Amino acid sequence: MSFRLLALTGLSLALAGCSTTTTTPTTTPEKAPVVKQSNAVDARWKGQSAGQFFAQFGPQAKEEEGSNGETLYTWRGGYAKATIAPSDVKGKPKQAARTQRLVCQVQLTVDDSYTIRSIRIQADTRATDGGPSRCAEYLTSV
Repeated sequence: MSFRLLALTGLSLALAGCSTTTTTPTTTPEKAPVVKQSNAVDARWKGQSAGQFFAQFGPQAKEEEGSNGETLYTWRGGYAKATIAPSDVKGKPKQAARTQRLVCQVQLTVDDSYTIRSIRIQADTRATDGGPSRCAEYLTSV
């Protein structure tokens, strides 16, 4: 029993290292290549009005002052439930279908003109079928 728990914990930690971001290398004139992170949500909303974002998806959960006069907003939403199909492991009885809660939490960095400068994904539910994450699916659907 403890070996299974240890193995499951190790697998969970390995999977936790997976990310919803892609990397795009860029080069600056006097420095080595810099890796710049981007994601579909940031690409969709960067440069847009934060008012438009909040009007479409609801109000922020938290607001705090950032550096350089920027404001950091934490938004949480996109709640849904998904039914995960029963799994069939060889030599073991078929496991019953289960329900998974889907959620998305992002942090928006907004400048003094209320324009989104970046969106960082803080919590996200990965799709079990290899599809997009909950944040990518929910916040880029429009």
